[in-house]
Amino acid sequence: MKAMKIKLLGALVVTAFIAANAQAAQTLFKNVNVFNGTDNQLYSNLNVLVDGNKITSISAELPKVDDTATLIDGTGKTLMPGLIESHTHLNLQYMQGGYNTLENRSWQEVGAMAAGAARHILMDGYTTIRDLGTLNAGFRNAADAGLVDSPRIYTAGTVIGQTAGHGDWRLVSNVSEAQFEVSNINRLGFIKNTDGADEVLKAARNNYAQYADFTKLTISGGIFSDKDPLFTTQMNEAELKAAVEAADAWDSYVTAHVFNDKDVRRAMKAGLKMFEHTPYITDDTAKLMAKNNIMTNPQFGTVSPKFPVEAVFGPKGTPTRDKADMAFDEARELPNIIKRNGVKAVFGVDVVTVDPYMTRKQRDYEIFRWGELFDNFYTLKALTSYGGELAALTGKGNPYPGKIGVVEVGAYADLLLVDGNPLEDLSVIGAQADIFSVPNRDEGAIDGMKIIMKDGKIYKNTL
Repeated sequence: MKAMKIKLLGALVVTAFIAANAQAAQTLFKNVNVFNGTDNQLYSNLNVLVDGNKITSISAELPKVDDTATLIDGTGKTLMPGLIESHTHLNLQYMQGGYNTLENRSWQEVGAMAAGAARHILMDGYTTIRDLGTLNAGFRNAADAGLVDSPRIYTAGTVIGQTAGHGDWRLVSNVSEAQFEVSNINRLGFIKNTDGADEVLKAARNNYAQYADFTKLTISGGIFSDKDPLFTTQMNEAELKAAVEAADAWDSYVTAHVFNDKDVRRAMKAGLKMFEHTPYITDDTAKLMAKNNIMTNPQFGTVSPKFPVEAVFGPKGTPTRDKADMAFDEARELPNIIKRNGVKAVFGVDVVTVDPYMTRKQRDYEIFRWGELFDNFYTLKALTSYGGELAALTGKGNPYPGKIGVVEVGAYADLLLVDGNPLEDLSVIGAQADIFSVPNRDEGAIDGMKIIMKDGKIYKNTL
C-alpha cells in the first residue's frame, strides 16, 4: 500500500509539472505590425498564428483557430523575432579576479551560476544564445527538457588552444604537464591546450563526441589572459586545418578568437568560416570576408569612451589593462571597416562580469552603441536574421533545424511583442545610452518588451 501511494504521488508530481508547463496549442497575435528580421520596414495590421512551436500563418485576414487558442491583441505594437546573443559564456559568470577564480569552483557552483545567467538572458528577450566555450551540451539538454528557463543554446564545448595561448588559463603554479592534468579547469573541461595537428584533431573530435555544435579555437593573443601578448600568433597552419577537418566531417564550422589581421587571413585560407572580435582587420581582409560571406562578432561597447576600462581591467601598468588599452585604440576604426566593406556582423557582448545588474547594463548599452555606430536596421539584423544565418552553419547536426531570427511561416515561434517601432527606437528592446548612470534593472524589466515567447511558450506577458 505504501509503495502504491509513493507511485501515485510521483504520478501526481509529473502531472502537475506537465500542467504547469503546458501551453495552448495555438497562439494568435492579432492586428500586429511585423518586423520580419530581414526587411527595413514594418508590415502593418497582420495576424500571425503560432501552432505548437512554429509560425504557421501570416496574413491580413483572421485565420480560423481552435477554441482553446490564446488570442493576443497587438494593435499598435510590433511583433519581431526573438533576439540572438551570439557570444556568451554561461559558465564564466562572476569573474571578478579573472580566470584564476575558476581554480576554486565546483560544478555545483558553475552550474547554478549558468542557470541564473541563462534565465536572465531569456527574460531580456534573447531566445537564442551561442556559447563560445566551456559549456557542455548537457546544460542544453536540461534546458530543452524544460528544467531550466533558458534560450536555445548553440555551444562550442571545450575551448581549444595552444600552450601559452589565450586559452591557457593555468595558474603559474600549474604550468608543468603533470600539474595541468590535475588543475580544476582541466577537470571541468573548460579548455584544452593542444600542440600539434593530431592533438587538435583529437580535441575537436572529443567535443563533437560530447555534442558540441561547432569548434572554437584561440589563434591570437587576448586581453583577459596573462600568458599571451596581443601580437602573438597562435596555432599553426596544420593545427588550423586539423580543426577544419573535424568540423567538416560533422558538417559544421570552426570559429576563432582572433585579433591580428594576419591571423584572420591565414585562418580563412585554412577554411575557418567565422571570427570573434577581429579588432585589427584591414579593408583588404574585410573585403575577403564579405566576398566569402564570413561573419565577425565584434564588441563595440568596449571601444566607447563610456566603457569602464579601469573598473573592468584594472589600473594602468597591469598587463591586462595595458592590453585592453592597446586593443581598444586599434579597434576604433573597426565599425567603419565593417560598413564600407559590407561585412556581416552578429551581436554578442562576451561579458563575464561580477553581477547580473552590470551584465544587463553592458548588454543594453551595447545595443545602443551598435545603433549609434551603424543604424537601427543593421543592429536589428545583427540581433536577429544574421544570428540565424550563423546558427544554420551547424549544418545537418543543427540542434534546432528550423529557421530562427525571422518572422516567417515555418520559422520557430521565438517572438517578441514590443510597444513601438524598433526600426526607429531601440529602447523598446532595452537600448540604454549609458552604463553606470542608469539604475539597476531587474530581470525582464524592459518596459517596451511586452511579450517574450520562445518555442511557442510565453515567458513574459505584461499586456
